[in-house]
Amino acid sequence: MRDIDGFADRIHCWIIPCKESAGVMNDSLTTVKDLIEKLNVDPNRIVILPNAIEDPEEGLDGFWKIANAAKAIKFHFCEVAIPQNPKFDVFNEDPRTVIEIATDSTDYDAMNATETDPEKRYANTQASLLRRRARTLAGRLHEVWTKSPLDSLDPT
Repeated sequence: MRDIDGFADRIHCWIIPCKESAGVMNDSLTTVKDLIEKLNVDPNRIVILPNAIEDPEEGLDGFWKIANAAKAIKFHFCEVAIPQNPKFDVFNEDPRTVIEIATDSTDYDAMNATETDPEKRYANTQASLLRRRARTLAGRLHEVWTKSPLDSLDPT
């Protein structure tokens, strides 16, 4: 990236996902340091996002090293985490985005009320469950978005 003049300036916000593991956290901090020192990225444009956290509702105490570094270096540490959930893998099998699935307005209950084919009823039920999971995840993603500098980005 250093070889492409102005490349780093074209990135509005650098997102660094980070898991609750000492090695991963150290790698994340090294990435922050490299972005600042090697690419001259403004620390305010860097966000470390806790990702794949087993129970984010219990807090992010394990990220104290990242939180302290964020205060000292002035990058952003998002205090809302993406939870770990093996069921999120179901989204990989659908060509739509999580947001597209979450905003699907199909009335699967009404479809099942008139459907007699058990396989189609099962498919409708699965689609409804997938949408509910997507809505839960989309809500978490929206919360992450609004609690980080991402919310101030111009979408154009």
